[in-house]
Amino acid sequence: MASTEHAPKRVALPETKHSVWTNNYIVALWFALLTILASTPAYYMIYTGFSYWDDEGALMVTVKQYLGGMKLYNQISVPYGPVYYFYNWALRTLSATPVTHDVVRMSSLLPWLLTALVSAWIVFRLTDSLALASLAHFLVFFELSSFFHNEPGHPQELCILLLVCLVGAAVMVSIPQWRLQGSILLGALASAIALIKVNLGAFVFLATSLAILAHSRKTKLSRLAFNAVAATSVLFPAILMKAHLGVPATRMFAVVVTASTAAVLLIVLRSPRTCNVRLHDVVAVSLAFVCTFIVTIFILKIQGVALTRLVHALLLDSLGPYIIHGSWHVPIPIPFGRRWYFWIIGGLVAADFFSRSSWEPQRKENYIATSKILLFLLMVFVLVLKVSPYGLFPPFFILACPFCWLVLYQHSDDDKADPFPRTLLCTVAVLQTLYAYPVAGSQFAFAQVLLIVVVVICFNDSLVWLQKRFHTLSTFIRSAASTALLLCVAASYVAIAATARNEYYSLSSLQLPGSSRIHLAETQAQDYRWLVRHLNDYCDVFVGLPELPSLHIWTGKDPLDGMDMDDWMITTSSEQQGAAVAILAAHRESCAVYNPDLVEFWDRPHRDISALPLVRYLHDNFRVLGSTGQFSLLVRKDRNLTLSSTQ
Repeated sequence: MASTEHAPKRVALPETKHSVWTNNYIVALWFALLTILASTPAYYMIYTGFSYWDDEGALMVTVKQYLGGMKLYNQISVPYGPVYYFYNWALRTLSATPVTHDVVRMSSLLPWLLTALVSAWIVFRLTDSLALASLAHFLVFFELSSFFHNEPGHPQELCILLLVCLVGAAVMVSIPQWRLQGSILLGALASAIALIKVNLGAFVFLATSLAILAHSRKTKLSRLAFNAVAATSVLFPAILMKAHLGVPATRMFAVVVTASTAAVLLIVLRSPRTCNVRLHDVVAVSLAFVCTFIVTIFILKIQGVALTRLVHALLLDSLGPYIIHGSWHVPIPIPFGRRWYFWIIGGLVAADFFSRSSWEPQRKENYIATSKILLFLLMVFVLVLKVSPYGLFPPFFILACPFCWLVLYQHSDDDKADPFPRTLLCTVAVLQTLYAYPVAGSQFAFAQVLLIVVVVICFNDSLVWLQKRFHTLSTFIRSAASTALLLCVAASYVAIAATARNEYYSLSSLQLPGSSRIHLAETQAQDYRWLVRHLNDYCDVFVGLPELPSLHIWTGKDPLDGMDMDDWMITTSSEQQGAAVAILAAHRESCAVYNPDLVEFWDRPHRDISALPLVRYLHDNFRVLGSTGQFSLLVRKDRNLTLSSTQ
């Protein structure tokens, strides 16, 4: 191709208000279409199956108690913040719907679809590529499918929505006419996240502080604050995981986040400082954070909640079993173990290598763009081709975190763009992966959402570099490729919807109150129907060992005080168990439901739970009346009951 070095520069025609409005209208219509296409498979997926650990029912019980007038933390023992319950109050009040499984699962579609939509909008704003934004929409939606399918109604579904909105607020800050609103949202959302899940709030606070301080005016105070937050961020993984650093997988997890954070800090510290965050922005963020916290506390005080109980429920009561003693721990399965240390440390070494100022700019840009392409190909291989994290590759965030710093390098044509959104995206994406500790379950999908956004943005940077470097792609080819990708995303949603619909209708309806839309395996459905029927026939109160809280929803029988969570063997004190024993003793028709598999699921340290007051009471005073699957129905020994073979 002939050189264009001395070709006359083209003068771009200014965009008119009409053309801008038309473009925005087309983008909005396409995003609306994507949301509609995604809603169909989402519907079938979220109503297919029932998770045997039943976090869904546990949260439904507490929401129902709150809406019924019981006081949070005083009367309802939960480890989640009040914003989740305020959200449910608003949702149930505005929609005038009850707390049932069918309704809660339908409500879960809202944060699922909005999370994919906001993620796509972030990519579009930072890349100006509708095709890659659509790809991000699909990948985020697909990655969250198991997340929402397994635990609908869980507080973390609201957390993931607020987390991507937090990054969206940073994008708003970079838009002059939305700067103030973005700053206010940034502070309010960070505070709201902390008031739902304290651990995630701590990660978000550190990440947001790093991003703001990195782009604030350089003073002694700002340098001191940045160094303090940076040191805390680097040390935080080891402090958090202290109880399980002896476990190889957990130790590697701590190294991943520590090395990735250090790599990000290297790039931030060695890059030319841009003071994009002004004092009034910091004031707006801080005031919004504090005001959101104060308003929440004020509402709790009006509702008669003791703040000491709030502190215990959200922080102190969780430190013992989860952090200090580590009694509930599911480590990340990582194949090939120590070999991945080379990859992790390689990311840190590469960050140090590329951040040195002696690099020739063009050569540096070439290497970085190539690295971004390779990172994107890894994501496609792991996420799209569904190479299981339990097989050849570790979870995607183990691969992406060490190279997350690549997103901090914008292509040279975009040097005038505000770097703040990318910095906040990078810091939050790295530190929020700590959410997968101590329980690496559905938190896998949660931790990968922002990393998907990071990698898609990096891929766009590579495409811009390729076009600039080789001039190989004509406008027609680029348009054709973008159109093909848009059509592929739309077709993928249609294909997934067909598959999800077929699976849904191949299963049986649960046919229990408020759960008729749920389809699951017939054997599992029969077990739940059997339990509900006999609990209604023979029991006035009952407790589960461990709890299956949905049984209380289906039977309409309230759980015993303090026994509303499925994992009460870990979280409930001896005093609370003693109170439950007193209630069971006062009811001649009291019952219990026992499932040894669920006991083993929750009792990870394999403690001797027979010494627990409630377990000991059930063993001494109850007998098995009948069984179905792994469930046994226990009644008092002094009751003369038998089940016929037909029951």
